[in-house]
Formats: sequence, C-alpha cells, structure tokens
Amino acid sequence: SFTLEQINDYINYGQIEKIQHESLNSIGEKVLHFISEIFPDEANPAEMEEIYQLFDKLHEKQIVLDVVDKIGRTPLRKAVEADNYVIAKLFLDYGSKPSDIEEIKLLAKESDNPKIRELFE
Repeated sequence: SFTLEQINDYINYGQIEKIQHESLNSIGEKVLHFISEIFPDEANPAEMEEIYQLFDKLHEKQIVLDVVDKIGRTPLRKAVEADNYVIAKLFLDYGSKPSDIEEIKLLAKESDNPKIRELFE
C-alpha cells in the first residue's frame, strides 16, 4: 500500500517509468493501482485538494492511466471494485479509457455504492 505522499514523491522525482511500468507486487500492480486504495474524505476540502493536485500532476506529466496488472485490471477497475467513487470519478474525469470498460460497467451495476452505479449509467 502507498500513501498519497509516496505517490507524489514518485511523480515529483520524475520516476515516470516506474509509475507506469514497474510491478510492485506478485500480481503486477503499478503505483497507479494503489491510488484506488486511497479513500479521500469528500467533506474535507484540504484532503480533496491533495487528490485533485495528484491527478493534475499525473495529467501534466502525461502519465498513461490505463496500465494493466498481471490479472488484467486497470486502476479504474480496481477503484470500482473497491467502491471508491472519488477515485473512480477522477480516473474518468482525467481521461481513463480502459480496454475493459464494458466489464467495469458490469461491475459498477453490482456496486453497493449508488454513486459508482451512477457513474456508469
């Protein structure tokens, strides 16, 4: 698991190749997959601003958001599986266009989070 600070360090120190290509565990997850494990508090403006800044940096550095792990999951899919609305929405807002979008839509329909379901209707 990575903290927001650690992910920012990867970006700030120009470790773009590591962000997009380096597998960090046995199932081949990349740094971007771990963003899906960060659940920002929507009621906390400072925390939300940190998340927006992270996605702004990813966009600015032209980091490809749709990296795939060894089992075929993209970071967007992992966010949907985790019912992480804020992160899933940001991946979409910042241009995520995964090849497995139809599978993600099916997962979203089964989500316990109504906001996740609405994202893909």
